[in-house]
Amino acid sequence: MNWKILEVHADGELITHVRYYAEKNGVDTEGYCYLTEPKLVIPYADVTEEMVIEWVKKEVGEQVEARLDSQLGVKSSQKLAPWQKTFTIEV
Repeated sequence: MNWKILEVHADGELITHVRYYAEKNGVDTEGYCYLTEPKLVIPYADVTEEMVIEWVKKEVGEQVEARLDSQLGVKSSQKLAPWQKTFTIEV
C-alpha cells in the first residue's frame, strides 16, 4: 500500500490534521486525518513525510486499507458491457 501526504495543517508548530492519499492495487483514495492526540514531539522543521504517514496509519490505516480492499473486490467482480471493452492502440 502506498501513502502520500498532500497537506499538513498545524496550529503553530503542532500538527493537528493532514490530507493524505492512499493507493493499493490500482484503487486509491484521499482524505483528512484529524490527529486525536496531536503532539509536538520534535520541532516542526524536522518532521518528515514518513513520520506523518506513520501517524496517519496509526489513526486510520486499518479503516482506509479495509475500504480499499472492499472497493477492489467490487471493481474486480464487475463485468464490462460489450461497448465498454478496453482496447489498445499500436503505434
